[in-house]
Amino acid sequence: MLETIANKLRLLTMALNALGTLLILILVAMINLDVLSMNTLGAPITGVKEAIALSIAVIVFLQLPETLRANRHIVSDMWIGRLNQRRPRIGAAVQAGFHVLGAAMVLLIAYFGWPLMAEAYHNGYFVGTLGIFTLPTWPTFAGVVFCSVVTGLQYLVIALQYVHRATNPATAKTIAQE
Repeated sequence: MLETIANKLRLLTMALNALGTLLILILVAMINLDVLSMNTLGAPITGVKEAIALSIAVIVFLQLPETLRANRHIVSDMWIGRLNQRRPRIGAAVQAGFHVLGAAMVLLIAYFGWPLMAEAYHNGYFVGTLGIFTLPTWPTFAGVVFCSVVTGLQYLVIALQYVHRATNPATAKTIAQE
């Protein structure tokens, strides 16, 4: 069952990652068009700065769950690497604990981000200049909250995989080889 959940979550994290990459490409195009407009017309394109400002946080959080799933986070693994070689089951247990803490951290982001998103939505918060160009801020908060929950789920799935490794002697050998 854990494997089924992990596979479905993998599809979601990959889709979010692809969406984040698409947003990066859109931002690159917007920046290039803005520079071109500045150089040819002497004026920037209205709203590019605002769109970029709101998109950066969303892109980071869109790509966070897949980065975690693919084990591409920056980590200092010298200590845990040695522990995994010497005591693989204990290393797996420690890794499970680290991933539970990671889940708690990103789920706290979601917990505290939810009221900010709701307030931004209900009060119509925006960035930009009224009457010229505005963008609502709630979609940025919604993206951060949603992706924090997905990242939290990814942390928990990985933690459960480590718990399985820590409690199953047959899998201990594979941990030391990773």
